[in-house]
Amino acid sequence: SFYRWSAVDTAYVDHNIERLKKAAKEKTAHIEYLPFVRHRYDVEKYKKNVALNAIKNVQLELLKRFIEVCEEYDLSYCVFYGTLLGTIRHKGFVPWDDDVDVLMPRIDYDRLLQVSEEAFDKPYFLQTPEKDPECFYGGYSKLRNGNTTGLETRNEGKKCNQGIWIDIMPLDRIPEDEEEREKQQKEILFYQRLLWKKTYPDQRVLWEMDWQKEAYFEEISRVFEREELCQRLHDAMVKEVKEAASEETAKVAVLARYWREKSCPQYCKKDFEFLIKRKFETLDVYVPVGYEACLEQEYGKDYAVYPCEADRKPHHQAHFDVTKSYVDYIGKTEYNDLGN
Repeated sequence: SFYRWSAVDTAYVDHNIERLKKAAKEKTAHIEYLPFVRHRYDVEKYKKNVALNAIKNVQLELLKRFIEVCEEYDLSYCVFYGTLLGTIRHKGFVPWDDDVDVLMPRIDYDRLLQVSEEAFDKPYFLQTPEKDPECFYGGYSKLRNGNTTGLETRNEGKKCNQGIWIDIMPLDRIPEDEEEREKQQKEILFYQRLLWKKTYPDQRVLWEMDWQKEAYFEEISRVFEREELCQRLHDAMVKEVKEAASEETAKVAVLARYWREKSCPQYCKKDFEFLIKRKFETLDVYVPVGYEACLEQEYGKDYAVYPCEADRKPHHQAHFDVTKSYVDYIGKTEYNDLGN
């Protein structure tokens, strides 16, 4: 009913409003009433945002290339988070968003990392914690277009690829036992924090704690080589999990995101048992068969309703330029000469 209502011609609706007002006045002239005002879910103005649409076009091309690689190497994926919401609600991008997120089963995700160098030619670059040591996002990867610019504040002055990107995250099994699950999350959080401070020693990045404790993590991070921390984080996320009592109780989660002190959101494994195709702009993309349950988990039962206008804003705070390479902004370096 929401989609049928939103598709109605606005002029027709306004005409009916006036008819209702007129009828109400004639029949109940002695009764004071409030005006009937229709709330307008106007999204057309976002289609006229040239700068935002240019960013989306680059991200759409990145998503297209990612899908081609998945098909070539027989890898499974599905869109998720805001991209899943946009696919279901808008058949494309959320009009005011500048983000693309995809999930992959852990086995397929690790396989993608193995074949990335042969699978992605310039200007594409699969950025991982291991391959690009001067940036970190929690443990997942980004597919970037090196001919463009997507500069985030924390990476200012860093010798890492800073082209416009899409996020690629692994989906991991998690323990059924709550105590084991909490223990795993604490271990993951510990190594994520060490990698944050190993990567950004001079920046305030662990906002959930006071600066003295953050300094303590920075001090500990010096003891480890970055490669060792990346391996320990990976091992903590892929710990062997006992089979759940049933498929109904089996859970999965995106452990590679940095959840700080929050509990990691859990999803039913059965919701990812099958993938189905849906339209996303000009592409056909996969969504989990239980996409409704996933969207309710993320955005609540009213996920189909648009947020108020004040909350319609891009996801990232970054400097974007689709016409120039990030190299033009951070200067020529030996790192960039290597082709990253």
